[in-house]
Amino acid sequence: PLFHGEQLFVRTSASWGGHDLPSIASFDLNGELLWSFSNSNSTQHDMSPFLLVKSGSGACGAWPWMLITGWSDGTVEARSPSDGRLLWSYHSEPITWGITGSMVAYEDQIIIPTRSGLSSLCASTGAAQWEVETGLGWSTGVSGGEGSFYRGVVSRMPWSLSYSATVPSVAPDAGQFRPAPFLSTSP
Repeated sequence: PLFHGEQLFVRTSASWGGHDLPSIASFDLNGELLWSFSNSNSTQHDMSPFLLVKSGSGACGAWPWMLITGWSDGTVEARSPSDGRLLWSYHSEPITWGITGSMVAYEDQIIIPTRSGLSSLCASTGAAQWEVETGLGWSTGVSGGEGSFYRGVVSRMPWSLSYSATVPSVAPDAGQFRPAPFLSTSP
């Protein structure tokens, strides 16, 4: 769950044996439902954490506060936190599962970990800015810091990709790496 101001945002996955649909919902602090949305195209593997993005502007335009949700069908949606209204939607190729890892906001971009790489979306419109293949990932998120984005993939250690989305580099093969790399400023 995610708290923002006087709201709580939660998400669910579909049940394995029932007819429940993956959904997101917003509640006030008294537990009253404010809004909800279900994704009938998604699957049981909806686990990508929410990304709350502050309003801003950049080279690709201006955007309001947004709640970004990644779905296992490959869809990424930006919704208004206050009423759940859809602001924009982007669809990536799911390759069994779509978006299952954490996303990151950087300047006027939303960086998403797709099933096979990283994509940059314009924060104001959701239009793709660039896409880079890094190998298959499942529940592998993305982190950003010190001039690069970092992402683990199932088959090896993290990929590093410069903010300008040039050629990605990879650390030596050292086993599976699923969580988004944690970046620390501590020595």
